[in-house]
Amino acid sequence: MAGNTTKHSFMLIKNFLQLADSLPDALLLIDSDGKIITANKKVSKFLKSSTQDLTGRHLNEIADFRKDELHESLHLWRRSRIPIPVSIKWKHISIKDKPQHHCQAFLLQPACNMQKALIILRCAIGKSAISQFTELNSALDRQQLTLKKLQASRDDLELAYEKASVTLHSIGDAVITTDVSGCVE
Repeated sequence: MAGNTTKHSFMLIKNFLQLADSLPDALLLIDSDGKIITANKKVSKFLKSSTQDLTGRHLNEIADFRKDELHESLHLWRRSRIPIPVSIKWKHISIKDKPQHHCQAFLLQPACNMQKALIILRCAIGKSAISQFTELNSALDRQQLTLKKLQASRDDLELAYEKASVTLHSIGDAVITTDVSGCVE
């Protein structure tokens, strides 16, 4: 039975890598203790470490977690197939080189028999959907404010035009408009 379990794990990892390498996000496959089982090619670029260097290491070795924080996160991740956002400070990424990223983790395979649960940790480079939504709302608010100002200016111009028209039509004398040279317009 142990040989069958090992074969199943090998196939799962192989299938994970085939799929994960085709995706644009950095993906780590970890066990329920936080040990890295494997990672896709994007992780290598993201953390500037090869997959072989990361395999077998613990998340605490590459990311700054408080011990209780990591333990609590692992507990949540191994219980949910719904992605749970997590804030991670990576050790090997300097602050000036640090790309903006957001991470989330979820259960891939629950623990069974003697095997630990398998968790996927996904880090997407770029802004999170929430920050993009917030930026879009801010841009929309700015555009609505600009539109209100333009509408107010248009209303003021229409009022000034109406006053000038009424004034011009109520004058009993002839009125001629000229340019600066004195030519009749």
